[in-house]
Amino acid sequence: MVLKSQLFQGDAALEAAAVSDSAHILRGAVGPHVQKIQSALMIVDDPVIVASELQHYSYGPSTAAAVRAYKTKRHIINRSYQTRPDDIVGRMTVAALDDELLEREKSDKEYLRALKALDEFTDYAQKRSLTLHSLESGIGWKPLAEKLQNALVLWHPATRKQNG
Repeated sequence: MVLKSQLFQGDAALEAAAVSDSAHILRGAVGPHVQKIQSALMIVDDPVIVASELQHYSYGPSTAAAVRAYKTKRHIINRSYQTRPDDIVGRMTVAALDDELLEREKSDKEYLRALKALDEFTDYAQKRSLTLHSLESGIGWKPLAEKLQNALVLWHPATRKQNG
C-alpha cells in the first residue's frame, strides 16, 4: 500500500505496517516512524503523550493509550479475533490515520502550514543531529522551534475549538 498523506508517504516502516502483520508497530518501538504516528494522533485527536516519549520518538505507555483511544473512537477493531481495540499500529490503523491526514491536507490550509513547518524543522534537526531536548536546553535553534510551536498550535484541536 502506498501511503498518500504528506506526513506518512515515503516512510518505509509505516508503509510496511500498512501491508504486513510482521511489520506492525508495537509498544517499545523507537524512531522517526513513531514520531510521525505521534504527530498524526496530535493532528486528528487531542491525546496526552508525555514529553519524554515525544522527545525520544518512543512508543511508550502514553503513545499506546493515545493509539487505543484513537482506535476506540473510530471503532478500529479486527473483528476476526478482537472484541475491543488494542494499541497496535497495523494495517487498519495506518490506513485510517493516512486517510484522515489526507482529508485534512485537502481541506485545511492551517494544517498545511503546520505540516510544512514540521517538515522544515525535522529536516533541519536531522541534518544537524538535533533533538527536541537539545532545542529545549538552549543548544539548538530557538527561533525555529518557536516557529514550529506556533504553527502546531494553529491546528491543535483545543486551539481550533477555542477559535471556533
